[in-house]
Amino acid sequence: EDGKFGKGVLIEEGTTNLLTANMSSVETDLTGFVANLVTLSRDSTHSLFGDYSLKCVWNNTPGDAHIIVRTFTLQPSTVYTWSAYVYSETSVYIHGGGHFLQESVSPWRGFGNASTILLPAGKWVKISGTGATHSDWIGSSRLVLRPPVDANGNLVTTPIWIDGIQVEQKPYATSFVIGTRDNEVLKVPANVLNKGNWTINLKYKAHQGIDDTW
Repeated sequence: EDGKFGKGVLIEEGTTNLLTANMSSVETDLTGFVANLVTLSRDSTHSLFGDYSLKCVWNNTPGDAHIIVRTFTLQPSTVYTWSAYVYSETSVYIHGGGHFLQESVSPWRGFGNASTILLPAGKWVKISGTGATHSDWIGSSRLVLRPPVDANGNLVTTPIWIDGIQVEQKPYATSFVIGTRDNEVLKVPANVLNKGNWTINLKYKAHQGIDDTW
């Protein structure tokens, strides 16, 4: 990873992705995905993790076009963050207000909207949203995603590819993992420090939080 002086060592914090492996990276089939007015396919044209990603194309029909990743369990009164990587061959917009976590039954309350962004052509971009469940959250939940829009907010038929989908019990997004990643620890071999006087000096930068500068 980029560091203060050239390259540095990235030490990851632990997390658990609440989605199944297939819902996270679409390597097997379309199990866990449904859509309205959007054609979904497991596609190998562009992928960030593994060999496949989720290709999404709006079918040019007016209405509530969306993609659903379902279902998984969220606990009441708990903070969660979802994240996903999105790719397009041409520049489009991602309307953040249409992407969120939602309960799977009426009244269909949602939270954790993303921010609206310009998705540049030919680049994977990570989008995410954070929020808390209500105190009476029923548990069964889903992630709502949307096809891209133009600068005026109108849906477009431009294909997008989605990969590296994650839902985690964190107040921010961490790097993608399938399943669980333990907290990582940086260790210096004992034989490096077994003679003479020595000093350890390093520069530290937190990925999240207020201490995020070198």
